[in-house]
Amino acid sequence: MSIDIYQTCPCHSGKKIKFCCGKDIIHDLNEIINLTSGKQLLAALDHIDRTIEKTGVRDCLLALKTHILLKLGEWDRAQRTNEEFVANNPNYSIGHQHRATLFAAQGDIESAIRSLQDALDYLPGDEVPVSLANGFRLIGMALLKSGDVFAARAHLRYALQLKGGDDEELNYMMLESYRMPWPSLLLKEDPRVGEAPVDQPWSDDFVIALRLDRQAQWRAAIKKLSALNEEYPNEPVILQAIAAMYACLANREKAVEYWQQFARCENADRPSAVEAEILAQYFDDQPASATYDLVNVVFEIPNVREVLEKMADEPKLINTGPVEFEMQEGPPPQAIYVLLDREELQEFENLTVDDIPQVSGNLLVFGKQTDREARVETYLVKNDRYDDIIAAIADIVGTSEHQSEKIDEVMMADQVMSWDWHLPPQVSPENRRDLMTAKTRQTVLELWPEIPFAALDMKTPNQVVGDANYAVPLTALAQRLSQQLESVPGAEQLINELMQQLKLEAEETIDPQETDLASVSAIRQRLLKFEKLDDEQLYALFTHAMMIGNMPVLRNLIPEALNRPQLTDRINFSQALTVLARVTVDNEQALEHLKKARQLAIENGEKAGTYLVMELDLRLERGISEKCEDLVREIQMRHMNEPDVEMMLVQVLSRHGLIHPDGRPVEMDETGGHDPMGQPAAPAESSGLWTPDSGETASGESGGGKLWIPGAD
Repeated sequence: MSIDIYQTCPCHSGKKIKFCCGKDIIHDLNEIINLTSGKQLLAALDHIDRTIEKTGVRDCLLALKTHILLKLGEWDRAQRTNEEFVANNPNYSIGHQHRATLFAAQGDIESAIRSLQDALDYLPGDEVPVSLANGFRLIGMALLKSGDVFAARAHLRYALQLKGGDDEELNYMMLESYRMPWPSLLLKEDPRVGEAPVDQPWSDDFVIALRLDRQAQWRAAIKKLSALNEEYPNEPVILQAIAAMYACLANREKAVEYWQQFARCENADRPSAVEAEILAQYFDDQPASATYDLVNVVFEIPNVREVLEKMADEPKLINTGPVEFEMQEGPPPQAIYVLLDREELQEFENLTVDDIPQVSGNLLVFGKQTDREARVETYLVKNDRYDDIIAAIADIVGTSEHQSEKIDEVMMADQVMSWDWHLPPQVSPENRRDLMTAKTRQTVLELWPEIPFAALDMKTPNQVVGDANYAVPLTALAQRLSQQLESVPGAEQLINELMQQLKLEAEETIDPQETDLASVSAIRQRLLKFEKLDDEQLYALFTHAMMIGNMPVLRNLIPEALNRPQLTDRINFSQALTVLARVTVDNEQALEHLKKARQLAIENGEKAGTYLVMELDLRLERGISEKCEDLVREIQMRHMNEPDVEMMLVQVLSRHGLIHPDGRPVEMDETGGHDPMGQPAAPAESSGLWTPDSGETASGESGGGKLWIPGAD
């Protein structure tokens, strides 16, 4: 490779070498570039230093030197060289491009984004060099890791665009950004930017801003849009665009500000306003609801043996078994007990929500240490149960003297939606489901509406019922709750009841024949009349829903797809049925879907093993223990030689606590005496809001017992 004097100078001034700093060192530039292209970076670096010594400092040499030092990972030398270059040429794009890479490597993402925007602003022409792709890639990866999904995806997409779409790693990261388990479907698609009405006096300037957006010049686009917003205030499409651009720049505070402004515009359509409010609530760094203090409470005890003896006889305490507890400092506790608010159940039939003991906390018992007295330690939330729990602990340990230290805050909304129960396994599956349904209903319709939320100015939903000023944020909160309960049986009907209780507008179904489907967000696609989709629309929607895991859509879309045999060549119906099984809340129907999936697969020449493992996984997740042993035996005897079956089985059994991750069987004493397919011999803990996809059974059990599989010792 060789360059000549009519090519652009490596200093990126935009001038040809003949008229720039490299005009009389063209031979050296050729040698340096050839060495760099041949990956002889140290030799190239040595040649640059010798050339500088011979001819003096040249901007093109500093730019090349910084580039090579960055490739070598010599950050300190690269930074010093870059600072010298930028001091000489503050308006040269390449200096800011290198600076962005340096900041990204050092973890200063805010400065990296700012420098990358500087690099774009100082480009000598309209063409964006492919060399900028690395800065966008590094920043995008860092943002994705930190959870700033919109900014991450925007940077990764532009890096991919600069590379012509041909980059396997970038394509994979983009796909993963849509598949990751974000808390809202709105985070699985890009923030919306509307089109400017053609008849507005600001339309041309808005189009220019959109062009800047496509070139990743989000800061410049914001400047243009902000000027429009001052001249034409409260235009929803302008506010929405500004919010989206700030989101691309990872400026959460400003994005939240403009999403909220958009949501409160009188002429913004209601669904878009609600979605903007949902995004504002997700991106707001302030607590979403009122909070409780989380405190560390310590009771010093004079005689640890006496306390342990008393604990062993205390009916409200449950010994968790052998202690496996890692401490940051000091020895582990001698024992750990679960404290209940009442004695364990003795009767297990026809229970109501009020009958179930709640977990008050975990008590860690430590012996005397060199610098500390023996103690009982716990972590408690200072809610309305706090004083009663402290009194109960004091009664157990024999002293009311204790110390408490605030270590964090927890949101009241999280506490309400995640209750701690001790639901013994002796409770029948039917009663268990009834209890869960009743508790969820009580939580949604009675407890949740009494939580003060930041979006409601720390008022409760019940306090703002009928107030038009709070209609949009209240609807957004209800829709967020709906997503949280996505996999809970009967959740859709329950949310509809809540909406009626709060006097909120019901969502209308969407006719795909009268709507541009591209304008329907992922969160609203569940409202489509699926039977009116043509085959192309259905296939496109199915593909997109599968990619992002849009379960509310798949739950209703897959049955419609199965009624269209003409799509057999385009949709894998066996795969679709396995997905439908996962999102179907009725256990019998879910198992029937898996059975049909297995039958279809066999008819198509596939093996049945993987489908049997899926059935085992579903049964274990939902606490349907019958037939689990038979399934494992059938898989082991007939299907272990099929592709992926052994790996899948090990993963499933490991995830449910039946074997160790390396395949070794779990001994009985490791699981508190559980039977092989997760039937506990003694009561066990249950906590939180169960869903079919939560990774727990409805009782909170994760299974246990001995199980041999090929390859296990």
